Amino acid sequence: MSAKKRLVMKFGGKCLANENLIIKIANYLKQCLTKQPGLELVVVVSAMGDFTDKTLEQIQKLAPRLYHTDEKSLINREIDYATQSGEGISAAFLAIALNGIGVKARSLNAFQLRIQTTGDYQSAQIKDIDLNRLEKEFACYQVLVVTGFQGIHKADDAFVTLGRGGSDTTAVALAARLKCKCEFYKASAGITAFEPKYSDSAKVLSFITYADAKDLSQYGYEFLQPRCLDIAQRFSVPLEFKASPGLGNDPWAPGTVIGESLEQIEDTSYNFSALASKEDLALITLTQVKNLPGWSEKIFEVFKIVNLLDFQQIMTGPTAIINLIMTDKAYHKIHSNENDLITQIKDLDHAIEICERKGLICLTFIDSRMADDPGIGYLIAQALCLVGTNIEGQYSSGNKIHTFIAGAAGKAILSLANMFNLIQLP
Repeated sequence: MSAKKRLVMKFGGKCLANENLIIKIANYLKQCLTKQPGLELVVVVSAMGDFTDKTLEQIQKLAPRLYHTDEKSLINREIDYATQSGEGISAAFLAIALNGIGVKARSLNAFQLRIQTTGDYQSAQIKDIDLNRLEKEFACYQVLVVTGFQGIHKADDAFVTLGRGGSDTTAVALAARLKCKCEFYKASAGITAFEPKYSDSAKVLSFITYADAKDLSQYGYEFLQPRCLDIAQRFSVPLEFKASPGLGNDPWAPGTVIGESLEQIEDTSYNFSALASKEDLALITLTQVKNLPGWSEKIFEVFKIVNLLDFQQIMTGPTAIINLIMTDKAYHKIHSNENDLITQIKDLDHAIEICERKGLICLTFIDSRMADDPGIGYLIAQALCLVGTNIEGQYSSGNKIHTFIAGAAGKAILSLANMFNLIQLP
């Protein structure tokens, strides 16, 4: 492998939404090459704007009966063939723009790069990437623009897509194989302490560990899919989130780095506070459950067909309380005609009391100092009280406190952000 410095950059659909933004990205890449002579760039792109969403809408109109039933498997191959095409357009446009300003660039798709995947349409996983083609192309080109989201299933010799966050997965996988850094370009100046849609003043975080980044993503702040963070952590790929050119923030400013702090064995200087939110959740609370051997097994046998996000058991003497957390979609399965699970629970013991709540929002506050600050639970309750938000349920795990609320999340999140100094000072 060449000793030259290499870097993977990823630009999302909003960054590439029109020709003007693509030209701004091309000029930025040219400046990067000028500032770092000898740098070789792999640029991974998503489809322009909302191309993928619009394509899926068109497919649903073409075959509504198939799309919304189990018969969708009949057209899964064609769905992937249609939706992956947007990345090819983005890659070609950016390569054209780069060549137009004197930068030698070439676009490459998954077939040309031999990105081998499993054969799962709409949710394929990358098995291997052949670097020989990259090495060959780098002999002639400074920038290789690669289509994200795509893979090739060797058995069918067909395009498959990598599912949600697929283009990000392509970028991290390439960085892992090339053993280099991966930069993600977004509208914001980095990863903020809570989702920027709630406030333009959300504080930008300078550093996050892989573990805390995965927690944020898992509990609703999806700046990057957990699968990408898993790959990055396993292969020690440094990640950085920066502002994309033309969207209002400075792409040259430092962004948010995700990695591991290796300066000392026990790093007491790392302070991390952030807030994630996940909507459309259901909480089922069972009380008066017998606290006897075998009763937990009976309860969870009934719910074994349900995808639980989390659960909690609290023993209160002769009885127990069991909390079951799931998505609203999973909750509807509980009351389906084939599976009325609540009736099955009541049939086990009519003394069991059941409280069901759906349409909830879970606010997850993550703080690296949680173990050393016993007052955090009080401060969360105070912040929510200030804006008249009731706590529908709450539990803690490790350095996280999960709080369930009903209604809109905006006021609650801003109150918590102010309470824990997650707002950027002027």
